[in-house]
Amino acid sequence: MSAKTLYLCLFIFLSVNLSAQGSDPTYEDKESAKIHFEAAKKLYKNDKYSEALELFMKAYSRYPRPEILYNIGKCYDKLGDYHNAIKFYEQYVLLNPQAEDRKEVEELIKNLKEAVKRPEGVQTVPDIREKRGTNKIIGYSLASAGLLFVALGPVFYMKSDSVYNDVKKEDYNENIRSEKIDEIHFYDNLSVASYITGGVLLGASAYFLYKAYSPASTAVFLPVKNGLFLSFSGEF
Repeated sequence: MSAKTLYLCLFIFLSVNLSAQGSDPTYEDKESAKIHFEAAKKLYKNDKYSEALELFMKAYSRYPRPEILYNIGKCYDKLGDYHNAIKFYEQYVLLNPQAEDRKEVEELIKNLKEAVKRPEGVQTVPDIREKRGTNKIIGYSLASAGLLFVALGPVFYMKSDSVYNDVKKEDYNENIRSEKIDEIHFYDNLSVASYITGGVLLGASAYFLYKAYSPASTAVFLPVKNGLFLSFSGEF
């Protein structure tokens, strides 16, 4: 091997090593990514998806871990940008083929692609928020009415009991006694009806409040194990 060839091989070797070392995130990069990531999680949980997306992007630029791509995809998903959501979900699966949640994410990608084909069937985030707001109003209104009816149950019962005790103490003639007995039955029935009505209203209230507060994706909801539940530990 000539000296020229030896020097050329040495140069290539050093260049590759220096390039590889330069591509590794520094400690400062990792710390900066961690700070951005944690801040993004808080914003996401407060429904501030645009701000969270920006910080997830910054975290990934400093420390490109595949899991962050999933979180970026979630932000786009919540913002109704399904095309970008699909793109980042796919990148997450591509760069993290051994992920425990791979099947769930692939199913999520499949459902989003089907939703994109049917835009009229896809709800946007503002639509969902409006529906949730309506469901909250209906839910709390029904709960208030239900509690009112439940509270009236004992009132009617006590009124019935009061008339009953009055009949026992007083010596009424047959007509008045008959009227009093009808009054007792009337309040007894009102008491039962109040309990039943209150129970039905509270049940309906629980349904609407569940619809208002239940976690839902803009297109589908799947239980994914990683995503925003991951934390920077170990090598980070």
